[in-house]
Amino acid sequence: MTHDNIDILVVDDDISHCTILQALLRGWGYNVALANSGRQALEQVRERVFDLVLCDVRMAEMDGIAFVSVVDAVRLAPASLGCRGADGCCYLYRPYKCRCCDYL
Repeated sequence: MTHDNIDILVVDDDISHCTILQALLRGWGYNVALANSGRQALEQVRERVFDLVLCDVRMAEMDGIAFVSVVDAVRLAPASLGCRGADGCCYLYRPYKCRCCDYL
């Protein structure tokens, strides 16, 4: 099964996490872009529309919560934003709202 029309952005300052997720998602047929910081991710969401953003919460330069807040403030939100929290859970954010609606 291919998902050629679904674009996913993976945001994590740990390169190995990005690489693993990229390989896994591409193997499932998704289009995958990578960003190694919240700032890089902002540049990418300004240039391109993503269906899903998977973002680490704990990053040095700009953490995931700050990234989600900026995306929300400038209305750049994709269909869904997922952030991995300090507790190891992944939280799903609704578009244009910086509130957790679910976790993975």
